Amino acid sequence: MKKPNKPLEYALNLLSQRAYSEKKLTEKLACREVDQDDIDRIVKKLKEFGYIDDLKYAKDFVENAQNIKLSGRRKIYWQLIKKGISKQTAEQAIAEVYEDDNEREAIKEIIEKYARNIPKDKLYERLMRRLIARGYDFTLVKKEVEKYQRKITGL
Repeated sequence: MKKPNKPLEYALNLLSQRAYSEKKLTEKLACREVDQDDIDRIVKKLKEFGYIDDLKYAKDFVENAQNIKLSGRRKIYWQLIKKGISKQTAEQAIAEVYEDDNEREAIKEIIEKYARNIPKDKLYERLMRRLIARGYDFTLVKKEVEKYQRKITGL
C-alpha cells in the first residue's frame, strides 16, 4: 500500500465519519503504513483536542447497545474489549451508563417479540438460549422466561 502523504488528515477524515477507539484508530493508521512514531504523535494530538476519548466512546457504545440493540451487560462488556477498550474503562462506562432498571423491560420485550414464532414445547430452551447469548444474567432470564410461560399457559 502507498504511504499516505498526510496521516493526520487521514485520521481526521476517519473521525469525521464515526468515532473510533484509540486502538482501532491506531490499527487503521498502521494499515496505511504510517510510522509508529507518527502514529503516537497523531494519537497524542487527537487526544489533546478531545477527538479520541475511549471513555466517552465506551459510554456512547453502552447507551446505544442497551437501548437500541437490547444487549445485556456481559455482551456489551465483551464487545467493548473487542473494540480495544481497556477492561477498566469498559467497567467504568458500564457502571456509569448501564441502567439495570431497563434490563428487565428489555428481556420482556425480547420474549414478546420472539416467543410468537417458537413452538410451545421448545419455548423455554430457545428463549433462554437467545437471552443468554444477548448477555443477560442467567437468573434474571430464567425468572422472566418462567413468568412468561406461566402467563401463556394460565397456571
